[in-house]
Amino acid sequence: TIPTSIGTLSKLQFLDLSTNSLNGSLPLSLANLTQVYELDVSRNNITGKLDSRLFPDGSGKSKTGLISLKNFLLQTNELGGKIPEEIGNLKHLVILALDDKSLLGLEL
Repeated sequence: TIPTSIGTLSKLQFLDLSTNSLNGSLPLSLANLTQVYELDVSRNNITGKLDSRLFPDGSGKSKTGLISLKNFLLQTNELGGKIPEEIGNLKHLVILALDDKSLLGLEL
């Protein structure tokens, strides 16, 4: 399980938790990691759905959310549900790896 206290690492820029047999959902406290440019939680057993509150709100004034994210690697997990529309507010996003047969199209 990814601890909620991870959100207190406000200066963190790179987070690689891949291939660690992690389970549970992505904690909302990840939204406090506003300087993270790469988040890799691939090849784990992450469940649940992607919460829209992990991403900027689209106002351009967001102080929380993964606003600096360039690479978001989520492949090979147990995520389900719809991909939240707010993921489109990641202005710096270059790589989005969602290779997971359980995810559905954008939630509109």
